[in-house]
Amino acid sequence: MDSTSIIADILISIECIALTILLFWLYNSAKINAIEFILFGAACSTFYIPFISITATPLFFISTYFFISEGVAIFRNNLRLKLSLLIILFLPVLSSITISVLLSLGYDVFDGNNPSIGRVLYDGVFFYVKYFLPIIFLGTKIYRESRTHDINYFFSIIRKVAIYSCYIGLFQLVLSSIIKDETILRVIGMRSNYLAYVAGGQDAANARVSAFFIEPKFLAAFLVVSIPLFLKEKKIASLILVLIVGLLTASQTFMVGVLLTGIIFFIIKKIKNIRANVALGLIMIVIVFYSISLLKVAILDFYNAHSGNYVVNLVLSRAVDRYNADAEDGEANMNFLGIPLQKDSDLPIALFFATKPLLYLSGYGLKNGGFVPAKYYIFDEERVKDGSLTYNLDIRWFYFTCEFGLIIFLIWLHYFTKKFDPAIITPFENKYYAFLIVFLFFSGIELYIILLYAFYMGLSYYNKPERIVSLH
Repeated sequence: MDSTSIIADILISIECIALTILLFWLYNSAKINAIEFILFGAACSTFYIPFISITATPLFFISTYFFISEGVAIFRNNLRLKLSLLIILFLPVLSSITISVLLSLGYDVFDGNNPSIGRVLYDGVFFYVKYFLPIIFLGTKIYRESRTHDINYFFSIIRKVAIYSCYIGLFQLVLSSIIKDETILRVIGMRSNYLAYVAGGQDAANARVSAFFIEPKFLAAFLVVSIPLFLKEKKIASLILVLIVGLLTASQTFMVGVLLTGIIFFIIKKIKNIRANVALGLIMIVIVFYSISLLKVAILDFYNAHSGNYVVNLVLSRAVDRYNADAEDGEANMNFLGIPLQKDSDLPIALFFATKPLLYLSGYGLKNGGFVPAKYYIFDEERVKDGSLTYNLDIRWFYFTCEFGLIIFLIWLHYFTKKFDPAIITPFENKYYAFLIVFLFFSGIELYIILLYAFYMGLSYYNKPERIVSLH
């Protein structure tokens, strides 16, 4: 089912508005703080106002609120951001400027499907105003929040949201086994793209839970973010619950996250440097993926022989779909260094860039993925691009490279993996941050990284005077 009924649209709009009002009331009455406000909003993104946009979620209204309020506060108080940070924040616009110059010189960037220069610049501004700057201002708010809360409190909120989401996901799973009405299922938070698992009679045994997150893979990503925190506190019962629900998302994102947890916190647990953790973590996960791709035939044979097994189906069905797709179409190379590419998003963009490899240096410009011609969507040519289709690629390093360009992405990576103050940020906290950076390469968790980075920087700034005084 591609869209919900009008009744369902009205009901989820009411739910979205009610949840947003509730969260704002809780925040403004000081019953929750900014950390809870933001993370609760992110965890309720399945509810949106379809008559406005699929992105009109509680988090959208929260981020817009902080965008305005923080911007006004900075302007009124004449606060200044570091020049280096301002440069970093505005580097991505160079991608749109580069594409505009190429188009003005007559270069055929999108194989005849080129937008106007005005559209390229408009999309760049739109990207900053709607998405990028609001998230940055969430970071400035969390930066100041570090004055009143310590990092253990921050981590406790992540664990709380993860546990609540697990309970909601299990409730949805149980209810969906009893109720098959699509409108009711949508009202309890299940998205239309996944209702076929429970309401349409297809693969009903493999229903994918998503709690109140926008998709199962986003719930899976958040659960992965919480796993090291449960390990640190030795909360075994909670960890088991998270692992079970994570598997029920049937998301490859969760499996990658579990592998990365093992690599970062067990295999290379003695490595403290952030950049060393990132480099070793990426090398080792690529080796794992490449090994799996070499064993693809054996894995496919195992899956075919045990496809009736619920656990095998749950864990391997989506991976098999990705690894097997290239065998069905000779034009498609579905893997990059063994990493499977999603055939309706990552793969078409990879095929497009394969014809213009130099474009990797600058990217195709902010929000310009919609102009990639339909011919590259070899598995779904109906997803014709006219610039209106927007989506985020699952492999996030690839997404940022396509949008901003490889040069800017590497500058960002260098900047955001600098060493934190070891007198304030503990080895585990460094390790955890490095873990999130590695996981970012495979999942859209940039919001959590920005919040954590801002919190760490706030801790370092606000605790420095106390530390200096104590030394005297």
